[in-house]
This record gives sequence, structure tokens and C-alpha cells, in this order.
Amino acid sequence: MKWMEFIKVRTTGAEDRLRALNFLNAVQNSPGEPGLMETKIYVHSSYIGDLSIAFYRDNDEPISMYSELALLVVNELKKMGFVHHSIWLEKGEGT
Repeated sequence: MKWMEFIKVRTTGAEDRLRALNFLNAVQNSPGEPGLMETKIYVHSSYIGDLSIAFYRDNDEPISMYSELALLVVNELKKMGFVHHSIWLEKGEGT
């Protein structure tokens, strides 16, 4: 099953934005975990303080639970701004 964990942070200052972006880059360049196919970072098109990271996965993990990696990322990003974390399923047979 293909699914994505999406984490968005809204920072309020230039220092927090830079800290968050550096942290997300470090996460993106760290070794993956089983089922993790790709990690991408996104920046908002008009609000400079919004950043996000997406973990693209292909495994049979229970989709009702967040991954350990994502929970670690969320806990760190909470120090830099407001955080939203969600799980999305790829549309396919049965969804």
C-alpha cells in the first residue's frame, strides 16, 4: 500500500524558519527506514514561514498510526512553530 505522511510547520520568524529548514534538510539526507521510498521538502509559494516535509512510503504499516520518524520530526518542529501532521493514502483499488 502506498501512503504519505505530511508534516507542515508554520514558523513566525526568520531564525525559526532557518532552524526548521536546516533540520528538515538533515532529516531528508539521513538514512531511510523500511518502506520509506522518498522524502521531499516543500516551501509555501507565498508565505515564507510555511515549510513541509513529506515521507512517501510503500509498505503495510498500520495507516492509523504515525511513524516513529515522523513523530520525532514533529516533536522537534514544535519548538519552531505550529505543526500539522497527517497521513494520506494513494487512491487505488479499495480506497
